[in-house]
Amino acid sequence: MSNVDVCILGGGLAGLSLAIQLKRALADIQVMVLERVKHPVREAAFKVGESTVEVGAHYFAEQLGLKDHILDHQLPKLGLRFFFDGGDNSDISRRVELGGTMFSPTPSYQLDRGRFENYLGEEARRLGIKFFDDANICAIELDRKNGHHVSWHTGSGQTYSVKTRWVIDATGRASFLKRKKRLHESTKHHANAVWFRINERIKIDDWTDNPRWLGRTGAQGAQRWLSTNHLMGRGYWVWLIPLASGATSVGIVCDAELHDFESMNSFKKTLVWMEKHEPQCAKSVEKHQDKLLDFIGFRDYSYRCKQVFSPDRWCLTGEAGVFLDPFYSPGSDFIAMSNTFITDMIIKDCQGERVTTIAGVYNDIFMQFFDRQLQLYQGQYAIFGNSRFMPLKILWDFIYYWSIPAFIFFQKRLCDLSMYTACNPLLQDAARLNNEMQSYFRMNGRVETIPLEDRFVDITRNSLLVKLNQQLTEVISVTDFIPRMEQNIRQLEQAAAELKVFGQVRSRGPKSMGTSLRSEEWFSETGQLLFG
Repeated sequence: MSNVDVCILGGGLAGLSLAIQLKRALADIQVMVLERVKHPVREAAFKVGESTVEVGAHYFAEQLGLKDHILDHQLPKLGLRFFFDGGDNSDISRRVELGGTMFSPTPSYQLDRGRFENYLGEEARRLGIKFFDDANICAIELDRKNGHHVSWHTGSGQTYSVKTRWVIDATGRASFLKRKKRLHESTKHHANAVWFRINERIKIDDWTDNPRWLGRTGAQGAQRWLSTNHLMGRGYWVWLIPLASGATSVGIVCDAELHDFESMNSFKKTLVWMEKHEPQCAKSVEKHQDKLLDFIGFRDYSYRCKQVFSPDRWCLTGEAGVFLDPFYSPGSDFIAMSNTFITDMIIKDCQGERVTTIAGVYNDIFMQFFDRQLQLYQGQYAIFGNSRFMPLKILWDFIYYWSIPAFIFFQKRLCDLSMYTACNPLLQDAARLNNEMQSYFRMNGRVETIPLEDRFVDITRNSLLVKLNQQLTEVISVTDFIPRMEQNIRQLEQAAAELKVFGQVRSRGPKSMGTSLRSEEWFSETGQLLFG
């Protein structure tokens, strides 16, 4: 039996990135990773989570030092792009579109999970991490005092064991420790998903020859396919994500009460569902259905966890702990946050510090991030097709994300307990504002409005959004952090006030807009577009 400092169960995205983060932080730490699947895995792998947003992208590229691989072997992302319900959805150029005309100042990427995880495995071994694939976990005996014991066997029938100071569960939905400790908790967000990969580049730009629509993206030309494209309707959205291997990831995500999972739980049924709700997408998929690579689905995919970090030196990360919702591609963000908390605890423990208290505090902070972002999705799917209110909600959600969680992560303050103490009133104000706005969107988005057509909400023309995204990578001093946080909260308050004006427009007419907006009028153009 060998001894290691950390044994990570699961060598997927969460487990391998944690191993690399630990090794880069402490060169002499002994890390072992046990992965069930034999490497190398095939590209366009049988996993969801290919789209990153700013926090996850920054974590992989900058904090883990993987930028060269990402730039050379993955795809840049032209942001998140949304197309709202347009009648029979037979013409993409007639739908209300929200997106950018250029790459954001702070980058994000589309990751081919198979290609990326193969590279992570190679990088882990290069750093001296003991990475074993074809390793099936047999048993775990938790023993904080004397060391945890992990046993596994290979496909050839050989059995091994290791004694480890820390054990980290990164086994995804298999959730070895979660099941062992009975830690699973459901959320009130009940939604289902199916997805598949087609070994062909499906370009949304090819769905129309309308020159005015094709020219909207300006300098980028017809490059909408580089976005994570969302096709939106009442109670559902469909994703289109390009992969560097040349394949396209396609998924349907829907409210469990509004769309029956049984109507889409096979590829054949999915095509029928798409023909009804998203005929242009169905036509593109049907054209290349002979190149289908895989198909999978999950019922009630969202869940939380009673505990993800334990003072007894075990933790859960990635989907082994919690899963929120794929709408804004937050999966890699929560891997980044969870792994950063875990790394900080292990470093402190290796340096002789007690982590008994801090593990509980980090657990509470992490779950607060989860619960506050859950508000963005819970009860909201019914308004997804609303071409008037859903763009406003998305703008708000972007502002909140860049002002609070992303800002804290980029400024390397995630594990700074003194920051949380000093900023607690501000963070409480932000949480209150977010809850208030999510309730506002839920209520107003369900009110019947006249559907809009052929309009483009260009987020790169909104000065607040551009500024917040650009400021993420600024290096802010300790003394300037709280003033910047205060500024972010003031901007949130003003944004909330301005966005609420548009609800008044619906009931009192367009003239009410001019007298209600405040000085900067960040959303006046959007309001005129959607309500004027």
